Amino acid sequence: MDCPRCGQAAKPGTQFCAQCGARVDTPAPQGPVYQEWAPLPVETRGDARARKLLVGCMIGAVVLALAVVGGAALLSFCVKLG
Repeated sequence: MDCPRCGQAAKPGTQFCAQCGARVDTPAPQGPVYQEWAPLPVETRGDARARKLLVGCMIGAVVLALAVVGGAALLSFCVKLG
């Protein structure tokens, strides 16, 4: 369809002319207006085990670090007393 004001050819589905900005009454393309839907990936058992192992190692590292810092503080305190 052409623009009623300037005669420029309008693309299907456009509402306004790209040349002059006049309203163009072109019919919108027919068909579904939705995106393809795909389910989210399901976590596999191997991924869950790896995540649990990683979390366990992180907790163990924090506990070990706290034990080392606490032991060093206790040793420092005992040396000052003695």
